Amino acid sequence: METSTADLATGVRSSCQTLLDLICTRKIEVHTAHIHLPKRLCVSHPIEGFSEGYHPEGLVFKTMRQPTYCVPFDLLALTTSDTFTSEDYNAEFLPDYHKFVFPTLEAMNLRYTSSEQAIKDLNQFRESHGFKPIEGKSMRYNEVCFEGDAVSILPVALIGSSQEIRTLASSNGLENYETIEKYISAGNTQNNAPAMPR
Repeated sequence: METSTADLATGVRSSCQTLLDLICTRKIEVHTAHIHLPKRLCVSHPIEGFSEGYHPEGLVFKTMRQPTYCVPFDLLALTTSDTFTSEDYNAEFLPDYHKFVFPTLEAMNLRYTSSEQAIKDLNQFRESHGFKPIEGKSMRYNEVCFEGDAVSILPVALIGSSQEIRTLASSNGLENYETIEKYISAGNTQNNAPAMPR
């Protein structure tokens, strides 16, 4: 498992950091690109109501750093994008997209307590601009973004059931949960930004 970054000119993805690098260095480099935004680190904040992440496996961490902004779904859903992947990192943002961008986790969580609620509002917004709605089950996560330097982290747990995940968790003294839902149901979510990198 690793993070990767996309070259905006060629669309080619390259490796950024391995999961072991993240655990050992306790830093995550900013690596998500978009033509209209500074390079950033995008993570999901797993809480009840937002019970998935970008990937089924990954690292849950805490950080004292405040995010630059938060969105109650994938930020690319606020663009002319159709795939919501790095293929669309050149997509234009829709007018008035800022109404879904929040300065803090607390502000976002006060407005949206579930992905279903957020996707309903998002689809009304997309359709008002002539774009197709998205399937709610495909985006049951939020997005927390950090711009600037690498983000210092405290690894908390690993999510996943693969042998690699189980071995990394055991050898690094980390809790291991098969799914994000199991992590949440164990009562682990707190305001100190546990998150899973994109």
